[in-house]
Amino acid sequence: MTEPPIAPPPALPTPPTAHRPAPLPRPTVPVPVPAQADNDEHLLALWLHGRSAATQRAYAADLAAFLAHVGRPLQAVTLGDVQAFQDTLATLAPATEARRLSAVKSLLSFGHKTGYLAVNVGAAIRLPPVKQTLAERILDVDAVLHMLALERHGRKRRCCGCSTSAACASAKPVGCGGATWRFATTPARLPCSARAAKPGRCC
Repeated sequence: MTEPPIAPPPALPTPPTAHRPAPLPRPTVPVPVPAQADNDEHLLALWLHGRSAATQRAYAADLAAFLAHVGRPLQAVTLGDVQAFQDTLATLAPATEARRLSAVKSLLSFGHKTGYLAVNVGAAIRLPPVKQTLAERILDVDAVLHMLALERHGRKRRCCGCSTSAACASAKPVGCGGATWRFATTPARLPCSARAAKPGRCC
């Protein structure tokens, strides 16, 4: 009598695959940023670089007045310090006040962009409005003719005519009678002496 075949043992259940945690990111080593300025004087020299000599003198004087008022390094200047300095400029002309504040704001912004200053405290300072006076110095044709007619000295009248013709040709301000004017017209309607004279040459 043959024995029945032995049944294979039941298969064991497959254990669930263990969830592998995502690998932790490797810590990145920050690249050191070189310092752009060693001190306030160095930062000021970098900021003034490339400007004209007259501009450098004016801005250096403005910043010297600001630093003397706050009495602390730029890295320790607060918004209140800048506002207090702005209050001391209230007695100046609006254009002078705006120029000095613009210099302070520009330097603080430059220091923040280069990493020398942690916060740009000058960004919250509003400049005072400055009246535009260019339109008050522009003469029309009738005003030019009237000015020439009032000049009794013949040679001065011809010189004014030459200057007027030169201004019309070059669109640059010229001086006449101690004042500087800008003429917005063409030589076609000016007197004969102004039309015939060559720019830059008096009769």
